[in-house]
Amino acid sequence: MLILFTTAACGRQEPPAPVPASSALEQASRVVSAKGACATLIPQEWSPSFAVPSMTGGSLRFRVFFFGYARAADRSLVFHAPQGEASFTLDGRVLECRALPGAPRAIPRDARFDSLTLEELTSRASRLHADVEAIATLFASGRDIGETGRARVAAFSRDFAALADPSHAAAYRALAPDFWAWAEKNGGAAPAPAK
Repeated sequence: MLILFTTAACGRQEPPAPVPASSALEQASRVVSAKGACATLIPQEWSPSFAVPSMTGGSLRFRVFFFGYARAADRSLVFHAPQGEASFTLDGRVLECRALPGAPRAIPRDARFDSLTLEELTSRASRLHADVEAIATLFASGRDIGETGRARVAAFSRDFAALADPSHAAAYRALAPDFWAWAEKNGGAAPAPAK
């Protein structure tokens, strides 16, 4: 996500003041590539995706993928399909990390953010991280979340789709199929590719 924010800031006169991390999940997500096994496997220039919750052996964890970029002839950034994956706890402990095999593969450009400032993007991303953290609590509870909870899951799904690159939709679903199945049963939707 940091690369996306850097792209939005290109050509601006003054960068806006950084928005502080608003949740434990955002803070952990920002540094996961520099911790544990990721520190030697994941290049620091790769960006982490938004984290999604998953349950393993009754324990809540968060999963991300990492993706790099290249410069096109016109100097614009061309983002890649996932090149690595990790799972971690909310307190930032890396549970597993791996680089994915194969050469980098470019994905289609997502122009939805061209008109947004860096400040707008970072603010929206911070809110989404906080929402993921809150929704993860509902998911991990294993209880019926009621109509209020289902309304929150539906709103979260819309917000997630508004910020996640549609070309990464399959990768997001693959990170946490258990979570997306739960979201779909509770009024939400898994990420979908652009039509």
